Amino acid sequence: MEYNSPEFRKWLDKLQKESWQLELIISGFAIYGLFTAIDPIGIKSEMAYVNGNMVYAIIWTIVAMALYILLFNLVLHVLLRGLWIGAIGLRYVSGDIDYENLNYSSKFTSFLTKKVGSFDRFIAKLENYCSVLFSVSFLLIFYVIGALVALFLMGFFFWAIS
Repeated sequence: MEYNSPEFRKWLDKLQKESWQLELIISGFAIYGLFTAIDPIGIKSEMAYVNGNMVYAIIWTIVAMALYILLFNLVLHVLLRGLWIGAIGLRYVSGDIDYENLNYSSKFTSFLTKKVGSFDRFIAKLENYCSVLFSVSFLLIFYVIGALVALFLMGFFFWAIS
């Protein structure tokens, strides 16, 4: 498909709306993989430190820190997605908030309308936060990978010229 065509844009819009399912699947598998990688990475870092290989010790320590950051972000993402799914289910059952039906005074109703706002707006904000958190999580990991590759290449370069 041509990327400028209307069909392609419709397909992208549909994919964007349904991407939360893939986000949850990827987050779940990534969380499982990260939990299984904690011990081996810690062992590698300690072995490098005990053997006196400080370059590898630093690299494995950075990898461990990136692992914990990604793990935290993905667990937070899954929790927020769960809240989002619950909010959509509640919205389906109850509809949007009807402030007039609550029979509060007009001053308090306007205060609630201003401070709480629409339930739909809450769901939309939650959707945006979840998508951004998912994207930023993997962006951070690619930054760490880039930094490690740069560190490795600089070490190789200094080793080669010495």
